[in-house]
Amino acid sequence: MFMGSYVKYSCIILLTVLFGCSNGESSVSTIKVDMSMVKSLDLQLPHVSTIAIQSENIGLIRQFEVKDSIALMRTDKVLSFNVNTGKQITEYSRRGRANDEYLSAWNVGFEDGMIYIYDMNAKKVMYFSYNGDLKYIKTTPLNTQGKPFQQMISYKDKYIGQRVFGVDHIPELALYDSNFVYIADVSDFILRSSNSFGSRFYKNYKGGILFNRAFLNDIYEVSDKAATIRYIVDFGEYSIPNLYDYTDEIEIIQFINKKNNKFATLINNIYESANYIGFSCLFGDKGLKADKVICIYDKSSEETMSFLIKTEDTIIQQIVFDNDIVYILHDNERGDCFLSRLHIDTLMGAV
Repeated sequence: MFMGSYVKYSCIILLTVLFGCSNGESSVSTIKVDMSMVKSLDLQLPHVSTIAIQSENIGLIRQFEVKDSIALMRTDKVLSFNVNTGKQITEYSRRGRANDEYLSAWNVGFEDGMIYIYDMNAKKVMYFSYNGDLKYIKTTPLNTQGKPFQQMISYKDKYIGQRVFGVDHIPELALYDSNFVYIADVSDFILRSSNSFGSRFYKNYKGGILFNRAFLNDIYEVSDKAATIRYIVDFGEYSIPNLYDYTDEIEIIQFINKKNNKFATLINNIYESANYIGFSCLFGDKGLKADKVICIYDKSSEETMSFLIKTEDTIIQQIVFDNDIVYILHDNERGDCFLSRLHIDTLMGAV
């Protein structure tokens, strides 16, 4: 699971969010990112809680979510852990062809107090209690009118699905009913390559769905009718120019990996609460191996701070937010996995 050198850094970068109004309606908000002020935050300090994840052979972590003190991991398995103790809660089902097993876990998440596993190959969504009891299974239609999806999120009594791979230049986002029957496209986005780098959906504190297209700096709010820009992230001199001119995502990746100067890109892990806006991204001059960065803006005080997150011999693997807490998953070359966390309030006043 170790994927890099002995020391890696992540930093929470300085944000300024500008709000405006036009004709009585809220305009798009620009998040300006200033890299000039960075402070140091050592994960070894007392105000940072760090626990060891108590499980052997976790493997490559493809997805990591936290909700209700439960950490959900999608590796070759689907596992959950208690974020306070690091102890494994359970493994959800297993690979197989039985009705209560999955061929492939394409997407996992939390929904209505349950854990779901979306098995695209077996065309079903399995719902479990937090303790691992299978509650029920929804079968996805064999024919979704040519509009299958690889990632999903609930929206009111329906679902929004995202197409991650397939034939180039097909619609990317679509609306489905409660039984995953296709209703309509909800944006004019089209796939930029047959195997997209992909992005994910996130719910904000009001239940809205936030979404970002890989490598671009627009954060959208997705509804059952449209995907509209809510925030534009401005990295200033560290923005990558002209990415909107590319029609193939593979070309974007090749372009980024050839760059020798520092840049910021790949916004991910989008978070919005009543108090904060947060997300992660990559920053540096190492292509897609650049350092992971966390960005936070305090809505109430309008204060912004930057932190360089230091670790001893581990590398940052995943960063997520829940209930205004930052969770940082990191590991070492021996395969030991750790989860560090601290409240954003503490973080903003820690240094």
